[in-house]
Amino acid sequence: VLVVDGDIDAGNGGLLSAAVLHYAPLGLPVVVDCARVTFLGVKPFRSLLALNEYFQRAGLLMVVVPGVAVRRFLRVVSAHGLDTET
Repeated sequence: VLVVDGDIDAGNGGLLSAAVLHYAPLGLPVVVDCARVTFLGVKPFRSLLALNEYFQRAGLLMVVVPGVAVRRFLRVVSAHGLDTET
């Protein structure tokens, strides 16, 4: 479980991607807990979508626990494809 909190924007979104990708070679499910994220920028959201696609193609599981900031995007982007746990 990777717990993320605070603001995630273009300046630090790459750190989130790197942290998630760090666990991919282990072949274990990755849970990205964004319940305490207070702001999510467009670029990091797009990165989460790309990471989700990468994990799916690799036959791995990545689940996002959405908080308020992530749910804002999920309401707007209905065909997001993210596996989410509420």
